[in-house]
Amino acid sequence: MDNKITGILSSEHQTVLKKLDKFETALQEKDLKTINEIINFFENKLILHRRKEEEYLFKELEKYEEIQAGPITCMLEEHKEEKELVSKLKNLIRTNPVKNTVEIQKTGLEIIHFLRNHIWKEDNVLFPLAEKTLSDEEKKRISVGFDSIGTCCEECCHNSKTQRRSS
Repeated sequence: MDNKITGILSSEHQTVLKKLDKFETALQEKDLKTINEIINFFENKLILHRRKEEEYLFKELEKYEEIQAGPITCMLEEHKEEKELVSKLKNLIRTNPVKNTVEIQKTGLEIIHFLRNHIWKEDNVLFPLAEKTLSDEEKKRISVGFDSIGTCCEECCHNSKTQRRSS
């Protein structure tokens, strides 16, 4: 079974990277409307992507002690840190966006750097390891789980369908 389940996640990563580019521009231009739209995406849409990883991919990989002890623990910690950074940014904007402009830009850039690095680790370390390690049966369970969650946005939905057709 050639079920490239991590390809779906990588495809979603491409959408997130595009959002990060847009976020970076919005921070430079101090465009609070776009910044808030991106924060909303992080809080309400990206959670579906994290759920796929945490509830299905990571759960299957945790069976393999050598993977669970290192990469999975690291990724879970990074997911937690990401949520904390986004919450910090949201609070800065909510309390006083004009007074907090410099801190908003600093925290936003920290999120961008953090997520780009996190995505690189998953795409280049964890996902290849998962594809090599998981059995066809485990990949099938993950795929069914992914389908039950859905996707974080229309663009991801399109990318996921394209990914599945090419697998």
